[in-house]
Amino acid sequence: MAASASSAVDTESIEMVPFDFETLREVVPLLGAAELVELVEMSMVALKKFTKSLKSSKTAGVRPAQLNPSQTWVNYVLEECQSNGWEAFEAKQKSKDKATGVETINVVEMPASVFDEERGAHVFAGMCNKDGTPKTFNMKEAMSLSSQLRNSDSELYRKFMSEHKSEEPVKAAVKTVRKSAAQVEEERVEKLRVAEEAKAEKKRLAEEAKAEKKRVAEEKKAQEKAEKAASAKAATAAPKPIMIPVRRTPTPPPSAEPAKPAKAAKAAPKAVAAAEEEEVKWVAPAPGKFKKWEFEGEVYIRNSKNEILKKVDGENVWVGVYIEEENRIDESAQESE
Repeated sequence: MAASASSAVDTESIEMVPFDFETLREVVPLLGAAELVELVEMSMVALKKFTKSLKSSKTAGVRPAQLNPSQTWVNYVLEECQSNGWEAFEAKQKSKDKATGVETINVVEMPASVFDEERGAHVFAGMCNKDGTPKTFNMKEAMSLSSQLRNSDSELYRKFMSEHKSEEPVKAAVKTVRKSAAQVEEERVEKLRVAEEAKAEKKRLAEEAKAEKKRVAEEKKAQEKAEKAASAKAATAAPKPIMIPVRRTPTPPPSAEPAKPAKAAKAAPKAVAAAEEEEVKWVAPAPGKFKKWEFEGEVYIRNSKNEILKKVDGENVWVGVYIEEENRIDESAQESE
């Protein structure tokens, strides 16, 4: 930058001074109009990058510390029940009437566990899945039971709190890199060169696209002109039709009896089913966002990666990953970082 100043500037003395803000303030009044415009553009680019870096420097992807105890507590209840069984408890299930939109909360009595010798695991007494296999204790039941145990200040919850503490998110170390004035100048020149090349390439591509668009338009115009000429030639060459008189039979008077209205065609059941399926089709939210989602009478939140969370006592708790091909939630899936 100093080399592009007027002849009144001592170039060697400027290179000897450390490149800091005070030096920049001394050099700016010596720059010409073109150099000032370039400096303003560079400053705007640097400001945008700095603003963007501030936004991206937040702890994105780090679970807040206040959510760690809840998730750990639910996992603790899940492992405890799968290992040692459980007593009968109540679980709340939500259902929504599609016609009226009214939500209903049903309280279901979940039976105590019994040990299945064949499977070597605890299962719900007298409850089976859709395929006829005994129902086991999963994350869905763990969330319901963990909320009740915490609200009742159970012995299991007190034991958990004495063993676990809130985990703070780990902050990345900040690395400071010091550069000399010469290095800064070299980087500036290189960035300008790359920017100029990108600008020239963008201009070249725009000109090619414009030329291609013009060529396509001219070809289309020529084709339409040729088609019109061919149509006109065919119309001129076609023989004129011969007019032959035809005796028409008189049309009988209309009947006094009114015509019966045609029956309305019934909508095809398959078309109606397809329309209903289209109405409830899942539309993924933007990346990084979650959206309300209902599955088997429960209300969850789901993102574009099919990761499922559920609100428990006002906090979002990890459930699993929804597998669309199998129409189920994989509760064994680990939460992404």
